[in-house]
Amino acid sequence: MNTHQIAVGIAGAGVWAGRVHIPALQADPRFRIVGIWARRFDQAELLGERFGVKPTADFDQLVDAADVVDFAVPPAAQPALALKAARQGRHLILEKPVGVDVTVLEELRSVVVARRLATRVFVQRFFDPTRLAMMRALAAEPWTRARSEWWSSAYLPGNPFATPWRDANAVLYDIGPHSISQLEAILGNVQEGVMVARTATSVALVVRHVGGAESEVLIDVGADVPSMRESLTLWTPTAQHQPVLEDVQTHAAFGRLLDRLVTDMADPENQPDDRSGLADGIRMVRLLNELAGSWREPMRQG
Repeated sequence: MNTHQIAVGIAGAGVWAGRVHIPALQADPRFRIVGIWARRFDQAELLGERFGVKPTADFDQLVDAADVVDFAVPPAAQPALALKAARQGRHLILEKPVGVDVTVLEELRSVVVARRLATRVFVQRFFDPTRLAMMRALAAEPWTRARSEWWSSAYLPGNPFATPWRDANAVLYDIGPHSISQLEAILGNVQEGVMVARTATSVALVVRHVGGAESEVLIDVGADVPSMRESLTLWTPTAQHQPVLEDVQTHAAFGRLLDRLVTDMADPENQPDDRSGLADGIRMVRLLNELAGSWREPMRQG
């Protein structure tokens, strides 16, 4: 065994851990997975057996054995667990959204900074070179308006992603960071916004960016479509443009996150605080909380 390998503990045993996190880590010779923990031990056992990883019923034991804790847990659970790992000096891989409770997240950020810990958030498109190049090229244009649409069947019964935490409130928090962060990379950060429509599987937002551009965001995760579809339309005062959105290569993107993490671990004080950093992840949670709080149920007639 390579003694220089970075020891990683996996927190979470859901679909995303099995589809992305574990395969990407096992394919990278710089890392070795030392264990997997989940709130339900039987899930950790099943996933551990599938990948040849030792399950553990004790989160503290997982942290003790690891250099890095990689989280693939629901956002409500992630901050407190990550804070526990950070207090033990463990580097972190977090999923978006980084949480819901900003108070706990700010405490986590303080510990990460004080302990000089490398921390990355897996916002996929910012680790995909094709999508990143597209966003950078579009950011150079004087767009005044945009519309982002996202359709999938992820929340329909029978879909493996239709898990209990993905309820009506989760539509915004689950998919919102994808759509909003892309718009922000092109048009600038969102200054204010409002939720204008909502169902059990969809949301519609209108947001205004710093600089004055306005965007519509439509997300429907209960659509009858064979695979996820995404579109983006941009306007200037005189033109309209709809770029071709190549599929984000998720496994390769996670591999590039691991590249960034290794660099950050070698020099954590100089890790760039970009859209995959904890600070921006917390800013996104604040925005999502504001958008969620803006929704008012329509008055019933009669």
